[in-house]
Amino acid sequence: MAHRAKAFVQWRHVTTRSDTTSLPPPAAHDDAGTVTRLRSTLLGGLIAVSAVIFLAYIGLYFFDFGLFVTLPEAITRIFVENPFLMYVALALLVAAMLAKIRTDRAMRRERSGEQN
Repeated sequence: MAHRAKAFVQWRHVTTRSDTTSLPPPAAHDDAGTVTRLRSTLLGGLIAVSAVIFLAYIGLYFFDFGLFVTLPEAITRIFVENPFLMYVALALLVAAMLAKIRTDRAMRRERSGEQN
């Protein structure tokens, strides 16, 4: 019985709030790396959406098939009535690709700096 009480006291000692010496130090939080990874993910999503819209226009105008042909007219009406959106999608695609290249280079620089 005395052994069990001693183990309980020892456990209680380790988990008390006033005893912080036994706790591991908090992990360093890398806000810049998190923001860079988030930016890279968002740019990847923008590239995907812009490419889908641009390729849907190409498929509609040149080959008469693709996303705008298969989707309901209520959804595609805004795209068909506004053909300038094809150029907006193309511009966003190019801008997002250039920004993603720079972001990925920054991520590689951060990783190589951590390794040294």
